Amino acid sequence: MMISPPDLKFDESVCAYSDDGSIELNLTYPGLPDLTQEQVDDALFWHKFRDGQMASLMLVSGEGGTGKDVLASMLGWKFKRYFPNCKTLLDFIPRRPMGEYHLFNQAFIVDQVDRMAKIANGECSDPNSFKEKSNSWMSTDGEVLIKNSIQIYQEYRRYHKKRRPGNPMGILLTDIYNIGRHLDTLIVGTTVKQNELDRFECLPHVKYHCKMSKDEGRKSNPDVYIANMNWVRWSPIEDSFIRIATYRFPINAATPRPELGIKPEDVEIRRQTSDPQSDYYCWYDLYNSKSAIALGIPKSMRSQ
Repeated sequence: MMISPPDLKFDESVCAYSDDGSIELNLTYPGLPDLTQEQVDDALFWHKFRDGQMASLMLVSGEGGTGKDVLASMLGWKFKRYFPNCKTLLDFIPRRPMGEYHLFNQAFIVDQVDRMAKIANGECSDPNSFKEKSNSWMSTDGEVLIKNSIQIYQEYRRYHKKRRPGNPMGILLTDIYNIGRHLDTLIVGTTVKQNELDRFECLPHVKYHCKMSKDEGRKSNPDVYIANMNWVRWSPIEDSFIRIATYRFPINAATPRPELGIKPEDVEIRRQTSDPQSDYYCWYDLYNSKSAIALGIPKSMRSQ
């Protein structure tokens, strides 16, 4: 007789594809309306960004206020809603309508790989040692958590800044890029400028580069952002992306979205939303745009 210890973990994730090659979707979801035909079509589009096997990396860039976090948060919600057992991993604390998520930030990772306190401050004095432990974690608990997921990282340059290599999260993410076989995960990182990122450990792995901008048409709407999604590959010779294909689409972040659910009557909860008078949430309500981003302050500049 085989007895399983209570803390033993198993891979119970659902494959992105069924046995006959068709795509599995969550037609129903607890507490939310059933998928409409428009949402099914939308899910089929975003399913193209799931490799089904390897980890895929999407870089979202643009100046401040161009909707980078709107797109990233929207994808975090959509993937969890559309695809069975797909987990949303975030390095920030979202707003209520995001629903269930896993906090997957540097503090969590450092705790998981059981490193010393100074690594938590971004001072990895022995990157090779951390990398060994990161590989070990990725081959056990990490793989179970990351498999069949979407990962959203605000201010991506904190982890892959070209002038400060050796960041613990950067080391872990590089492991995911390199050994991400069968993980079926989409990694979405937002940054202002791509040239701030590591051209050796980060940029060569980018598969999609989405450039965000404001809607500047004659009838421009301040709540509409334009996403220019590019399928790319990195050229080390030209030190830039080579564009393979492009798809352009708008995102209205303020439009009420019944699919996000109905707001409760609680006055305090409604006050925290973009439009307290509306009964429905919008994409703005998935995250706090005023969240403080922890800057990497060099040791020489810290108060003693």
